[in-house]
Amino acid sequence: MRRRVPSALTQHIERAKQLLDTLEVQAHVARQALAHDGAAEFEAAINARGQILDDLALVVDAIARERATATDYDIDADGGPLLAELARAAAAALESQRELTARAAVQRNRLASALHNVNRPDSVASQYAAAGGARRPVRISVTG
Repeated sequence: MRRRVPSALTQHIERAKQLLDTLEVQAHVARQALAHDGAAEFEAAINARGQILDDLALVVDAIARERATATDYDIDADGGPLLAELARAAAAALESQRELTARAAVQRNRLASALHNVNRPDSVASQYAAAGGARRPVRISVTG
């Protein structure tokens, strides 16, 4: 029995699925970094996701070109089930992106609130300062 060589469409779909899986891994890394206040790790994960998305855009363009030139048989035989898998993987990646965005927004708001609180005068400290009144300057005399 002769083994069928995967078509270019199949290869592109498989590559897209790999990239989506890698995107999911980076989303997990980014969520973990947010949970542990790891700014450098979060930034690295987001940068990696950006590169993966750039690569994915190229692969999606290649899939579109292949689909435009493929016959119905090629799409049904090679790409049909794989395209369905790809659609599921893309939906999962989109949901993961939504979750990551929501968590990043919560973290951003928490940090903005903390920064706002740092810049706001402390009412207890202000009360102590007011209760202490004006202090007279301390002078040290050498002659007595």
